[in-house]
Amino acid sequence: MNYLCEDCRGSGYVTDLDGHLDICEKCWGLGYLVAREDPRPKLEGMEKQIRRNSLYVMLAITVSTWGVIVLFSMYITFNIYDYFVLLMGPYYLGLLGSSLYVRHKNKQRGKAGEASNSHGH
Repeated sequence: MNYLCEDCRGSGYVTDLDGHLDICEKCWGLGYLVAREDPRPKLEGMEKQIRRNSLYVMLAITVSTWGVIVLFSMYITFNIYDYFVLLMGPYYLGLLGSSLYVRHKNKQRGKAGEASNSHGH
């Protein structure tokens, strides 16, 4: 969101002490100020840890499932359609495992927060 510069009143120019026209030092000639919001809010330590661990869970499930598929492919012949499903399946299993992990941890965190709030009252 942009705000009109108060020093130059939106023109981008101000007069200096000698009466000469000069560029506004507050908005640098734009005539408005850009109000910036932090694009990425800072995460709490616990939330950062949950996100990192959910990525690890997803990678572990995906890689281990692909390993099992490679092991089975030595003994079973798959066609091209089977390989497509077998390549995408572990990815979705990893996403499912990751989302279940995040859900579980958030429930634990919620119960811990409720327990700490109930002790004070």
